[in-house]
Amino acid sequence: MDLLVATDFSTHGKTVLEAACKLARPLGAKVWVIHVVTPPGGFRGYGSGPRADRAAAAADIREEHRLVQEAAEGLRAEGLEAVGLLVEGPPVQTLLDEAARL
Repeated sequence: MDLLVATDFSTHGKTVLEAACKLARPLGAKVWVIHVVTPPGGFRGYGSGPRADRAAAAADIREEHRLVQEAAEGLRAEGLEAVGLLVEGPPVQTLLDEAARL
C-alpha cells in the first residue's frame, strides 16, 4: 500500500505528516511526501530583470526541494519507507495526476 501525503510545509502540513506516520506504520505503507510548486510567473520583485527573477525562483525551488526531502528523511528515521517528491504544476490537477501515476 502507498500513501500520498501532500504538504505545504505549514503547521498543518506537519500535522498531516505526523498522522501519515501513524497510519503508515501499522499498514506497512510506503509514504510519498509530495509538494507541488506552482509555475513561476508574473512579478517577483524589484531585482534587475528576468535573470534576477529566474535566480529567485530557482532559490525558492531548491529550498522547497530541501524541505520535502527533509520531511521524507524524518519519516525514514521513524522506520518508514518514504520518498520525497517535488513536482511543478497547478496543485490540484498535479496531485491527482501523481496519485494516478503512483
